[in-house]
Amino acid sequence: MKRNKKVIGVSCFVLLLLVGIMYVYVHPVNRYRLEVTRVGGSGYGYKIYERERLTR
Repeated sequence: MKRNKKVIGVSCFVLLLLVGIMYVYVHPVNRYRLEVTRVGGSGYGYKIYERERLTR
């Protein structure tokens, strides 16, 4: 009986670990990217990207 509980506990831990690892790969941390550009002689502008799509 104790052995079955131990096997179930270790199996649950491994399953949660795998789910956590997969979540990190599916949902990247850096969703946004900022690109600074020079505009004219003395100004600057910027573009904000969400993943690879330019946001408005």
